[in-house]
Amino acid sequence: VNSFNELGFGDTTNRSGSWHLLPPPVAGLKATDVAMGVGTMYIVYDDGSLWSSGKNDTYQRGDGTTTNNLAQALSPTLLTSGVTKVAAWNITVAVVHNGIAKIAGSNTNRHYGDGTTTTVAGFTTLNFDGSSYNTAGVISDISLSSYATFVLFNDGTLQSAGASPSYVGK
Repeated sequence: VNSFNELGFGDTTNRSGSWHLLPPPVAGLKATDVAMGVGTMYIVYDDGSLWSSGKNDTYQRGDGTTTNNLAQALSPTLLTSGVTKVAAWNITVAVVHNGIAKIAGSNTNRHYGDGTTTTVAGFTTLNFDGSSYNTAGVISDISLSSYATFVLFNDGTLQSAGASPSYVGK
């Protein structure tokens, strides 16, 4: 299945059943992290840039548009340096960018942690304890589920935000 160019080859050709080398968007770049959303693919490269391909109906590719990338192999997001981790789920992507968490895509299930369901175009900084900066230290990892965002700090603390207290908590 490759309905939205989520394999990143610049087309929607089904390539099931075999492995294919995905060339970097710029010669010499090496991939350091990868994540798959539903119909969307994200790659972090060793220069700290985040590239994506595929579906983009809720700004989840982080390029500030809702334009699907069906014909180009990979396209840059608005984060061109400093990215170390990427996580994706359905219609949302989250990254660790210079030790802080950034998120793009739908906020329907309150993934942003700001108490609203408002979605913004492009990336926004995750909200912790009512502020737009993290209060527990440098972020080392991030994960998403359909109902929540989970952030792991380098001091071992974990924070979460999402749709319902029955799914997430501090």
